[in-house]
Amino acid sequence: MSRLLVADIQRAVARRYRVPFASMSEPGTRGGRQRRKAWPRQVAMVLATRLTDHSYCRIGQFFGGRDHSTVMYACRAVEKRSASNPKLRDSLRRVTLELIQKEW
Repeated sequence: MSRLLVADIQRAVARRYRVPFASMSEPGTRGGRQRRKAWPRQVAMVLATRLTDHSYCRIGQFFGGRDHSTVMYACRAVEKRSASNPKLRDSLRRVTLELIQKEW
């Protein structure tokens, strides 16, 4: 079982994308101002699936009570976007390394 907490992942991603930590668990709303916060939240969801043993349902609970299908959508969206974006892949790698080093 991982000692890494979802909150650790949320903090690291919020720091990297310069969004408030609280935005990771805000309830979903539509609109341009919220889109800036949606991408970092999706990235954090993906990292939570990769770096913890939590189910999609449990991860969704950490992100404002979102449904498991929202977490699944985030995983697909981030994977698709990172497949064609080396800069994004590098960013994901760096955050992952930071979190793994923190865990030890």
